Amino acid sequence: RFGAIFGYREYPSETYAGMYDGVFSLPCPVVMVHTFDFHARHTSEKRLGLKSAQMTAANDKAKSQISDLADAQDHLASGKIAMGEHHFSLTVYADTIEELDRLSGLTRTVIANSGGVVAQESAGLEAAYFAQLPGNRKWRTRPGTITTRNFAAFSGFEAFPRGQRAGKWGPAMARFRTTAGTAYDYVPHVEDVGMTAIFGKIGQGKTTFMLFLTTFMLFLLALFPQYFAARNGAVVFFDKDRGGELLCRAVGGRYLVVRAGRDSGLAPLKALDNTPESVAFLVQWLTALIQQDGHGPLPPEDDARLTRGVQALLRLAPDMRSLAGLRQFLDWRNPMG
Repeated sequence: RFGAIFGYREYPSETYAGMYDGVFSLPCPVVMVHTFDFHARHTSEKRLGLKSAQMTAANDKAKSQISDLADAQDHLASGKIAMGEHHFSLTVYADTIEELDRLSGLTRTVIANSGGVVAQESAGLEAAYFAQLPGNRKWRTRPGTITTRNFAAFSGFEAFPRGQRAGKWGPAMARFRTTAGTAYDYVPHVEDVGMTAIFGKIGQGKTTFMLFLTTFMLFLLALFPQYFAARNGAVVFFDKDRGGELLCRAVGGRYLVVRAGRDSGLAPLKALDNTPESVAFLVQWLTALIQQDGHGPLPPEDDARLTRGVQALLRLAPDMRSLAGLRQFLDWRNPMG
């Protein structure tokens, strides 16, 4: 195998949590090393004071850095931070020289994205390699002085999330593969909240992802009948640009296309036949619509009027049925009706 080792020629001016997240997505084995040796407080105070005095005497234009040095001196004196000598190296491995060259370019970009100036070890390659082992402090090739807060950002021990094996409503729907090649068990709900919202830019795959989840949901319901909640269920999918038509028809669903100027079949008064089941459904549906005003349940006399009105409408031809016609059977002059 072949390898290359990278470090910092110049440390980043700022550090932050997650600055090495890109390393986890490199398509190769890597070894990342961080070491930190504490400095005595008086040594750190002396170094900060000397650096600040040098920049001030030279009339350095980096005023923000001088201000940051003053803040660091204050935090150091109050014990909020400590300082020490840090060493960083990142080693990548490949099976061929050609592959190593390609991976070296990717690695250099990932490290540069953290804000520092990258150096690939050459003359100091052997020393950098053995400096990865504990106790080989003297072999460190490019140490730098940082604070404990910097070190916390450098070595945050972050990793890709693993998801959940099961949630409130059943087992994980699917297992995804992260860009690092690790497994992520996907549960679409947070605790007992039985809903999920998906956001994204146009063309980023929201519909594809939702259809994928729908397919796996149907699969799980068939595989684990105990999650049927003891009653029949249905998937209702409101589609745009007919993106889900193929899946709907492939799983045996019914796909209704609503077009402007054409009958949609969504008007129950016109679409249903005159049967007791249709009357019961329409009365229930219209009662729910009326109760949206917040006045509570219908009085018995209004409920009877509604039933008689529905029965009368269903005896008419479909094109003569309307909500306006039904209104004639109700006590519409009553402000509470």
